[in-house]
Amino acid sequence: MKYCKITTENHPIAKQYSDCVEALNSIFTNEGFIGECVLFEQEQTGINLDSVEISISSSEGRNKEMSVDVVLGVKTPETDERYMVLTELKLRQTKANRNPSITDIDGKIAGSLATLGNSVTVTDRYYMLFSDDVVEQAKNRFIRSNSGIYKNYIASTVKEWHDLFFA
Repeated sequence: MKYCKITTENHPIAKQYSDCVEALNSIFTNEGFIGECVLFEQEQTGINLDSVEISISSSEGRNKEMSVDVVLGVKTPETDERYMVLTELKLRQTKANRNPSITDIDGKIAGSLATLGNSVTVTDRYYMLFSDDVVEQAKNRFIRSNSGIYKNYIASTVKEWHDLFFA
């Protein structure tokens, strides 16, 4: 699966909350990417789902629900099937020596799925991006989970995620 700008920007949430469709470089920088984030072309965008949720909760007069940081559209080159990818940015985290709260992770996924609806299928693999110095600890945490709770959660660096969807 590779990034698809059309899938990203044609999602009903992206159309309804177009001000929440942002350059990926900007989203990553605002979420704690160290240094200048220039991995992405300026026209490569994602849906800032936290911003969408702030807009929705404000208009509905309720507290903000949990959501992942960024959502992007992808498509398979072979079949042209289109999907949305949920990604949580943990770039400010300095240690991965504790398990992420299952309630928090599940809450972010559930909140994001509810917000996005079912107009475009969301992949069943959820990405959590860590800084280079923390990612191996996070990967080991996920691997050591005997219960399989984390089997659909992928710990990755920004560069690995970039290479997966953009290279």
